[in-house]
Amino acid sequence: MTVFQNFSHWKIRRQLLLTGHAPVTKQLPYEWYNTPSIRVITLRDFRKFTREAGFTILKEASANTQPEDRSGNIINVLKDLRATYGIYLIENSP
Repeated sequence: MTVFQNFSHWKIRRQLLLTGHAPVTKQLPYEWYNTPSIRVITLRDFRKFTREAGFTILKEASANTQPEDRSGNIINVLKDLRATYGIYLIENSP
């Protein structure tokens, strides 16, 4: 299973547009040069990567943790824009 922060969430896009700087949010609380994450990606980036790498997405969930709580909300409409996290179950394609 893979879980990652969605860099295309609308609040991150807004911060980048208005400030011109890499965003710092509750979900991405680090400066770009000091992040423990290897990469910042979008849900669309991950779907494209799985196809190109020969993986199959078995299950996909997009969650919004704004306001922050333990459960979050599942997002089904405008996932790339509204979800703060992507959760994927993938397998290696035959």
